[in-house]
Amino acid sequence: MITGNYDQLAEPQFVNPELDYICFTDSKELTSSIWKIIQIDEFFDIKGLDNVRMARYVKIIGYQFLRGYNYSVYVDGKVHILGNMLNYIEKYAKSSSLLCCSHYGVHSLYEEVEVVIQKGLDDITIVENQMKKYREEGFPETYQQIDSTCLVRNHFDKKLDEVMKLWWLEVKNGSKRDQLSFTYACWKKEYTYDISDIFTVKNSYFMCISHE
Repeated sequence: MITGNYDQLAEPQFVNPELDYICFTDSKELTSSIWKIIQIDEFFDIKGLDNVRMARYVKIIGYQFLRGYNYSVYVDGKVHILGNMLNYIEKYAKSSSLLCCSHYGVHSLYEEVEVVIQKGLDDITIVENQMKKYREEGFPETYQQIDSTCLVRNHFDKKLDEVMKLWWLEVKNGSKRDQLSFTYACWKKEYTYDISDIFTVKNSYFMCISHE
């Protein structure tokens, strides 16, 4: 997904013919010989959303508009595909309908909150009020924080649909930093996700070009 000219579309270094490569974008100039380019405003109802939340909407809810597929692998625009993503799924997916990556820098939600505040990545008042709400509801620090730049989802798990709906509502109405509400949504819905032990910074399957 490429929005707001924030990233440059990288062609996969490894192309699996069993997979379709789809790029959602708001750019009218973007072209690719591998990615199928789909205009976001022609596919999703994104009226009234700012550029950041438009991208978050596609990330969190977008898979629900691809019911013709059994599963999908979502990657941010800053991710370069290096290897066979099917091998990644086969190696790390276990019993859950969602596979995530480990977070490289922090272990819990509350640790990430401190980073967001220190770096000024979102409105401090919004973030603090959101975390106050989570603490008052009893959200624990035991949930392992994820890196949401790569998400593998089974499209036919109704429980997962509920988690993603709640996650999106938290991002829409709270902090735009989607990783601040992911584990909360899972906790509220009593949902357990699979998590790989590799980092998106770089591994044999994909590499994240770092930016905030």
